[in-house]
Amino acid sequence: PDQIEVLTHLARCHLACGQPEAARALATRALSLPRDNPVVLDSLGVVMTRLDEQALAMELFDQAVALDAGQASIYFNRGLAQKQFGLVGGAERDFESCLALAPAHANRA
Repeated sequence: PDQIEVLTHLARCHLACGQPEAARALATRALSLPRDNPVVLDSLGVVMTRLDEQALAMELFDQAVALDAGQASIYFNRGLAQKQFGLVGGAERDFESCLALAPAHANRA
């Protein structure tokens, strides 16, 4: 399918099943499609983080924030990615932004 939502979901499923190369192939296909849904970009950023693709992951999270700066979960996921990549200052800022938007988010994490 040439739908970014479906490709991203399938990539996450392949990661969950321990098939990173299949996930990478699906995520790469998804990257060629229009990037106008912040939730999907956030999810694709999570996939790229798990595939250790720092530059792509951060680009996707940044695009998601640019499209919808009011989504606490995007800041949370970008913060987790930055923490994984050793970008502690950025991670702290994102976690603070997440909590400023949704103080109860910490109870779900």
